[in-house]
Amino acid sequence: MAEQIIPISYKTEVDVARFDTAFTERLRQFLPMFAQMRSKLIEGDELSVGFGCLPKAHGNCTLGIATRLSIVDGALSYRAPSSFGLEIDVDLPGNERWRIIDMPDVSKSHPFVVSLYLKTDSNFGMTYVDTNILTAPENVIVGVISHELTELRTRFGTPLPPKVIELINLYKAQRNKFNLKDILPTTEKEVEFDLAASSFGFRDEIIEVRGFNINRLREYSKTTRTGRGYDKHIAQQEFRRDVVTQLTS
Repeated sequence: MAEQIIPISYKTEVDVARFDTAFTERLRQFLPMFAQMRSKLIEGDELSVGFGCLPKAHGNCTLGIATRLSIVDGALSYRAPSSFGLEIDVDLPGNERWRIIDMPDVSKSHPFVVSLYLKTDSNFGMTYVDTNILTAPENVIVGVISHELTELRTRFGTPLPPKVIELINLYKAQRNKFNLKDILPTTEKEVEFDLAASSFGFRDEIIEVRGFNINRLREYSKTTRTGRGYDKHIAQQEFRRDVVTQLTS
């Protein structure tokens, strides 16, 4: 039997606040592991990267995101998607800073927070929290963290080990054998981050993240009349899963 989505509307502010607190406390249990992974994957710029749960930083169905912090007009803010397709700065007031459970050094030139959350929308344009993330397997949380830290490593300009570059080049050489014609522009780069994280020792976790996302997207598609394009997103996740499974076996 398929697991059920238990949506909580953003209009129910008290319920959402209660859930966000519970999920942030669960993430707190991963702090020691996060610190170890950050040291391994970032190499030298660890203080620039924090950890937490910033819901507004996440687009629809985006389980993990690395969002940049900045000081705007003397206030702490972070980058978030807008309804116009552009990123905007969102203030993080003092009474909301509990959402960052490991604050990066904001004096650094590029402070980021690796944030985990998951939300989707309905036919009526309302946004919902997917509360299944509260009980997501540990490997899913670790896999998301490894992917986002690997992406930040490349943003910071830290070279990838030769074995990782070799694997990415192998993917590029064999790209056509993976059957996905309608690939999204962002997927190609995301595949490379998946492969890099897998090479750093997080292969099983990355594959489990893809499986988790596929299951959630399939459930979301059942809640709308048209599936709202979820089939395309499922195909991207399946493609990423298959690439990692086949090239790192």
